[in-house]
Parts: sequence; structure tokens; C-alpha cells
Amino acid sequence: MFFNKLLSVIFMMFILMITFIFTKTPLMMILIILLQTFNISMMLGEVYKSFFMSYILILVFLGGMLVIFIYIASLNNSKKINYKILLFMASLVLMLTILFININCIKIFIITDTKMFSILEYSMNLLFSDFMSMTIIMALYLMLTLLVIVKMCNINKMPLRKL
Repeated sequence: MFFNKLLSVIFMMFILMITFIFTKTPLMMILIILLQTFNISMMLGEVYKSFFMSYILILVFLGGMLVIFIYIASLNNSKKINYKILLFMASLVLMLTILFININCIKIFIITDTKMFSILEYSMNLLFSDFMSMTIIMALYLMLTLLVIVKMCNINKMPLRKL
């Protein structure tokens, strides 16, 4: 059952990768990268049986995507998103089909007291691990980059590039 979930997530990531190749606008690319991140984080949560690392991964990627979005919005004028509706609908139907197939595979887990304590202990070990300082440094770096870009845009009260 775990192998089926893993295979379906990989297949959904493959569909998103093909859709990414055919998109031309940066905002659609950012959206596809965010969907890929959610797929990877859900897969990590299933593998490690704790969603702590996937939560950190989503936060770091969302911070990075916010910086990229502000940068693109300040450089690029508003263009109409031009996508092929047939490709979009085909990928949407494939991903929804995979999702509905996996809904039948989901089991309801009853967490006993001992399982709850072991999950809590595992999450606390992840919180205070050696790599947590690196995660905090990366988050602070993203925050600093965001603040620098906002300050650069606010100095002249206009975007980074003149139109």
C-alpha cells in the first residue's frame, strides 16, 4: 500500500514536470514548483511518519517563492497567462484520477498512548536536532533577502526596472 502511494505521488510529480516544461510564464512556473513542493513534503511526511520536516520544507519554499514572486512582479509587467487549456485539463484529470484512487487506500489509524508518546518523542528529536541551526539560518537569509528587495523597491517608490 505504501508503494502504491509512493508510485502515485511520483507519477503526479512527473505530470507536473511535463506541465512545467510547456509553460512560458514565470507565475505558472512558480505555481507548479509550489505544487511539486507540496507533493514532496507529503511524501516525506509519509516516509518519516512525522510531518515536522515537511512543514519546515514548505515554510522555506514558501519564503523563497515569495521572494521570487516579488522580484518577478517588480521586473515584469502584467502579462496575460497564456496556457494551453487541453494540456492543463489533461494533467488535471490525471492528477484527480490518481487522487481518487488513493482515497480508497487511506486507512484510519487509531493512535494509542504508547504510539502517541513515540511520535511526540520523534518530533521533539527533530526539533532539537543538529540541523535545526542550518534551517534557522536559511529562514533568516530568506527573510533578509525579502527585506532588502522590499527596501530597494520602496526607495524609489517604483519597481526595480523602469518600463
